[in-house]
Amino acid sequence: MSSRSLNGRMAGHRRTYSAPLNNNGEDIEQPSLDLKRMPLRSPIDFSTDIFELLSLRSERPVVKEVFTGSYQGQPAIRVATWNLQRLTKEKICNLGVLEVVCRTILENGFSFIAIQEVCSKDVLEKICCELNHSSLRRVREWTGAKGEWRWQVSEEPVGDMSDGAEYAAFIYNVQHGLQLLSASILSIQENNGSSFSTKPYLGYFKVNDFEFVVINLHINGSKLAQSTGTSNLSDSGEDEEGSPSHMVSQLAPLVAALRDKLVTERNIILLGDFSMSPEDIAFNILRETSYTNIVPADTMTGTTKESDYYDNIWLNPCIATLYTE
Repeated sequence: MSSRSLNGRMAGHRRTYSAPLNNNGEDIEQPSLDLKRMPLRSPIDFSTDIFELLSLRSERPVVKEVFTGSYQGQPAIRVATWNLQRLTKEKICNLGVLEVVCRTILENGFSFIAIQEVCSKDVLEKICCELNHSSLRRVREWTGAKGEWRWQVSEEPVGDMSDGAEYAAFIYNVQHGLQLLSASILSIQENNGSSFSTKPYLGYFKVNDFEFVVINLHINGSKLAQSTGTSNLSDSGEDEEGSPSHMVSQLAPLVAALRDKLVTERNIILLGDFSMSPEDIAFNILRETSYTNIVPADTMTGTTKESDYYDNIWLNPCIATLYTE
């Protein structure tokens, strides 16, 4: 703020009243200045105005073709995964964050998004409400169909983060034909009896007459260290932690649990934050069970060098035949 007040006087300047005279030359009594009875002014909140200015100056990508729920004349959906990195209520109430999230969803024509690192169960409502009943300028300006969005958050935490519990979530556009049938957390017991790092969150969906299962995953990187490319054995002949064989064993309980739980399911999508490149040897167990990753290993999916290639989507053979690029 300027050191001057809005009327041009120096801030803190003590003003003295000159006493005007009435027609009889007598002083006119001045009103007393009682600070206790004066109404307090509300502090001026410039955050909305600043956001509007920044929003107008921030360019959005040019969308050449808007996805409307069909591909080459056939009904279709666009599936996505997004680690929103500690999505708290405070974070999503930031107008800039909310605008970027909603515009990204609309510009890419997503039908369904699996979200990781949700810190509060009510944050997804904020996103869906903005998509359904736009209040932000840039979201209102979107000329394409916004759809009708709904959300589903895990009833209990799927894991722990350094600053609290982590929930998994789905948001989906029912105008693209999506219907959520049910959702549940899958508990996994490893060979040593401990629970898997972050529990998978299963969503059973239907679009028209087609049913499929989506498994929202956030695999803890500390449990799946980067592959060294060689198998290391300790003096006792056992695999050392960090070796490829050890990492494969960490994924084996997940694959076994999915096989047992989804024995009757034909169409399965694994997606989320896998903490490693899909080319890592730790994912050989997925390839051996005929899963295929559809995000190429050289595709940047993160905003930091350490997480550039971590997010991916793996399809089982049945649903892979329906995949289009």
